Amino acid sequence: MSDAKAQNNTLSFTLTAPPSVNRLYRTYRGRVIKSADYRTWQQIATYEINQQIPDNHDVWTSGAVSITLVWYRPARRGDVDNLLKASQDIFEGVVYKNDNMISESHTYRVDGDDNPRVEITIERLVE
Repeated sequence: MSDAKAQNNTLSFTLTAPPSVNRLYRTYRGRVIKSADYRTWQQIATYEINQQIPDNHDVWTSGAVSITLVWYRPARRGDVDNLLKASQDIFEGVVYKNDNMISESHTYRVDGDDNPRVEITIERLVE
């Protein structure tokens, strides 16, 4: 098993903090596109996930999922919910089929940390 902690139906990851939802998209020639910051973060986060996901993990294709995010940041800037969209989308097709499987979400922030990151725990809920 890789660095991700796996217990039953739970996976945990530590990722570089994503850009704020306000910086995910830009308008270019009348079209909405992913910003350079977002594309760069997606590449970094994809690498981090691939380093941490257990080798034997199969994508969850059905059922409900819970996600818990703990955002460590150096200062109290920005809304805690601004990292949700990118952090949920990055796991589509890797941990779960679609982020519409998320039925429960918990977000916390820790201010004053000199190592900015987001720690994410994803749990497959038993129905």
